[in-house]
Amino acid sequence: MGKRILVIDDNKDILDLMRYVLEGEGYSVITGRDSKPLRELHILCPDLILLDNRLADGSGGHFCQQLKADPSTRHLPVVLVSANTDLPGMATSCGADGYLSKPFNIRDLWELVGRFV
Repeated sequence: MGKRILVIDDNKDILDLMRYVLEGEGYSVITGRDSKPLRELHILCPDLILLDNRLADGSGGHFCQQLKADPSTRHLPVVLVSANTDLPGMATSCGADGYLSKPFNIRDLWELVGRFV
C-alpha cells in the first residue's frame, strides 16, 4: 500500500466511506472514532491526518492546535473535517493545513488528499 492516512471521525459510515475511497486510490488508511490514535502517532506514522472537528472526547480543532504546537508532530499535515459553517475560520485558527466541508464530494476528497500526500 501507499502513503498512510489517519482518518478520525465519530461517524462509522463516514469512516467506512473514506476508507473505501482512499484505499481504492492506493492509500493505506488507519481509522479511529476518537482521539486515541493521536496519542499513538509515533507508532502509526501517518503522512496525513483527516480530523473531524466534533469527537466524543473533544474538539478536532483543539487536538489540531496541540499537534501543531508540538515540535515532534507539527510537520504532519492536518485537514479539519466538519459541517460547521465557519470551517475555514476554524481551520485557520487551529493551524490546520486544510479543511473539508461535510457533506463532501468524493472528487474534493481526492484532490485535497492529493495536495498533501
